[in-house]
Amino acid sequence: MKHQISDALNMGENVIIGYTQVDHNNEIINGHEITIIGQRYDKDGKLIFICNDTDDDIPNAIEYSADYLLPKIHHAGLPQAVVKDDVKLVENWVEGLKSYNEMKKNPINVGNSHNHKNVA
Repeated sequence: MKHQISDALNMGENVIIGYTQVDHNNEIINGHEITIIGQRYDKDGKLIFICNDTDDDIPNAIEYSADYLLPKIHHAGLPQAVVKDDVKLVENWVEGLKSYNEMKKNPINVGNSHNHKNVA
């Protein structure tokens, strides 16, 4: 998914994603959609997605690390040109269940506020 999102952004496309939000116990409390409008790498070489969230009442873009956001994605609007050559397309529910189970095992992905920051 990371490469597909990056490929879409490199083509000049934004990517609308749906992702899960979790509480401090890593229990899903909500689902939400945002638009990934860009990407960059931090000083440690980690991929950061620049996102627009029209529901957060913050006029600036926000940033999420790929490590934080990718396991929470349950759907993404990707251009056909990005996915047409995929040899193995996995049903959404299979990928979503796998991601959910991985997220439950990994306490690093818990919480919301410390994993994103406003971009001014």
